[in-house]
Amino acid sequence: MDAKVFAASRPGVGGRLGGELADAEEIEATVRATRSDSTARVDLVVVHPPGTPSPSGTARWLTGREIGVHHHIRDGSSEDFGRLARSVLGRAVSLVLSGGGARGLAHVGVLRALEEAHIPVDFVGGASFGALIAAAVARGDDAGAIRDATQKPLVDRRRPLDVTAPAAALTGGRRIVSVLQDGFGAARIEDLWNRFFCVSSNLSKAHVQVHTTGLLWEALRASVSIPGLFPPVNSGEGDVLVDGAVMNNLPVDVMKSLADGGPVMAVNLRADFPLLAEDLPRHGVLSGWKVFGRRLNPLADALELPGIIDVLLRTTEVGSVLSSKTMEQRADVVFHPPVDDFGLLDFAACDQLIDAGYRHAVHVLEGGGLDRLSR
Repeated sequence: MDAKVFAASRPGVGGRLGGELADAEEIEATVRATRSDSTARVDLVVVHPPGTPSPSGTARWLTGREIGVHHHIRDGSSEDFGRLARSVLGRAVSLVLSGGGARGLAHVGVLRALEEAHIPVDFVGGASFGALIAAAVARGDDAGAIRDATQKPLVDRRRPLDVTAPAAALTGGRRIVSVLQDGFGAARIEDLWNRFFCVSSNLSKAHVQVHTTGLLWEALRASVSIPGLFPPVNSGEGDVLVDGAVMNNLPVDVMKSLADGGPVMAVNLRADFPLLAEDLPRHGVLSGWKVFGRRLNPLADALELPGIIDVLLRTTEVGSVLSSKTMEQRADVVFHPPVDDFGLLDFAACDQLIDAGYRHAVHVLEGGGLDRLSR
């Protein structure tokens, strides 16, 4: 483990970091003058008053400073100080969550099992729907809160798809943006209690884009940008970003590069998906008007065809199957919840998916997973 030097500071009431940069300069000057190893990484520990709901303004402290990693802890919180201690000792517990559409709700069941087994999650990251769940974990939500937070926008309401004239995508993206903004507001990644990242796929430069700073909802919008379904996202530098699952649906390698050692858990939701193909023509020609006509005719049998949304979702999911298998080999504990019987948009099966993830995780942990995490 690389050497580290820690600079600590206490923000004002409410956990805000603004207005105390002068104090930070004094601390930093002391650190620079006293550290013996000039190559040691400098981490920032921000101590918040007890009961602080969430940090804010962290970006101001990070800009222009050579900070390796920053840590948010609440004064008097044994959980927060435990997280800091594990990071210092190179024993932070990391969790990587894959994409998978509605099947991603199984992640919530895995989280519930980890909570019951008293396994902490210090660093969390993911792709696509897994990024959404990971963001909630990093914010400090437990499994119950995450289940309740997803129930309203994804289960009780209509699907977040606002169909528009097909230009860059089949939908305009307004509903998914609304869901993300309602869920995460103006929070920034730097202000999350736990360390977090998510990935999107940079089509312009053909590489995995790793999001570790900036507005949380914007990073998530890029990570869930299913090609053809949601409009691509501008990276801010003129690059086109789409769903992270296209290039890396299980970014264990990214976690390994960012984490300071410690065990890595991964939840991979890869599964078979029975796309209908009975009436799919082998000659490759299909009239959409004929399909719509059959659907409007109450006397005609429905055609056994894969829907366009199902095809787009499945294409995104299978694009990185081989890389996901490779990524699994780099994780210490891997979960494979049995989600084959659920559709990629089957959000109505919320509780069944959560239960499937929970039962599977309990089985894995009791079958040796706990031992592998404690090594």
